[in-house]
Amino acid sequence: MSTLLADTGCPAETACRAERDACAPVAVEWWDSTRRAEAIAVWFALEQQLGGLPVMCSADWTDAWLRHYGSIVSHRFAVGRVAGRIVGVILLTRGVEDHDGWFASRAWHLGTAGEPDADSVCIEYNALACEPAYRDAFFDEVIRQLQTEPDWDELCCDGFAVHDLPEVSDASTGWMQDRRMAWWTNLERVRESGRELVQFFGISTRRHIRQNLRDYGTVTVEQPQSFADAHAFFDEMVDLHQARWTQDGQPGCYASRAFTALHRELIDRMVGDGRTLLLRVRANNVTLGCTQFFIDRGRALNYQGGRLTNSGRLSPGLITDYCCMQFCLERGYSAYDFMAGDSQHKQRLSTDTTPLSWRVCRRPRLKFTIMNQLRKCKQLIAALSSHESVPVAVDQVPKSSPQAEGA
Repeated sequence: MSTLLADTGCPAETACRAERDACAPVAVEWWDSTRRAEAIAVWFALEQQLGGLPVMCSADWTDAWLRHYGSIVSHRFAVGRVAGRIVGVILLTRGVEDHDGWFASRAWHLGTAGEPDADSVCIEYNALACEPAYRDAFFDEVIRQLQTEPDWDELCCDGFAVHDLPEVSDASTGWMQDRRMAWWTNLERVRESGRELVQFFGISTRRHIRQNLRDYGTVTVEQPQSFADAHAFFDEMVDLHQARWTQDGQPGCYASRAFTALHRELIDRMVGDGRTLLLRVRANNVTLGCTQFFIDRGRALNYQGGRLTNSGRLSPGLITDYCCMQFCLERGYSAYDFMAGDSQHKQRLSTDTTPLSWRVCRRPRLKFTIMNQLRKCKQLIAALSSHESVPVAVDQVPKSSPQAEGA
């Protein structure tokens, strides 16, 4: 473990030390990209000390992302110290293609974001790698110091669960917020009820699932037994995903070499300890679909997938997700999470929602004022043309590229 942390790795000892140092301020150091290896070593040590981090804030995820995107996305690290010891580290990346309408925007992102749109990993359930007792103070000090720097227009906190980031979305301080719902099924509730999984969905969905299971006959869910199997499942998923999206005239996310290479590396890093799960669903010796999950604090995050195209009343996507969900239920996961996106498919197979937040601190700039005025004019014209009352216009948070849905 890094001596920079001066810690034994015991969570109880960490809590006691945090209580003793509660009144000490958090000092922030800025490390540029030349100290990346040192920052990642600190990140690994901090993660071990804390007993784990959310998967998309983990040291392995961050290190792998930087290996594939660090050469095209400028970055640096904010390192927080209390009484000389490191309590937190934040990756800040400079967005490559950020813009508001016609105008380019110089943006800093917290975490693994800011890639070119065509290569975006679309981070969700983002978090800060920091001891909980110092999270707010560390974040506040980073923001305070960034405010003294003149060369940025926006600060973006992408894809945070609302409880994993300090509450900063106050319009009076320049913060704006875009909330999107992550749809998920509560597997703990299903397990405790003793009822069949299918009974937790709507009448038409239940009927469709049962009809498809009868038509397909014997359906099996397969899990890789080796790293070679995992890569074979991944390759099959990529082929199915790309076939679906190219058929619709879209490139598909695996057209990006960086994106594909990142996920191949994450398989090597995370399959062995169960943080990545790949499942293949088959019927009559035909693959209906393959799905890639990240396991985050007991939740199975349905990150990406590939499915056969629907044929008549057969729905490979519906059965793939239902059978994968049944697999996750039997393996003891607490939730089957489709992540952000409001597709009908996600909604019909979900029992709950969690708000995810994309927050932006925007500095006053003439280009933003121009775009906001143009939006107000567009709203006014639309309202007049439809003979409806004029809605109140508000500043808008630029949307990040949505994750391509594999279902």
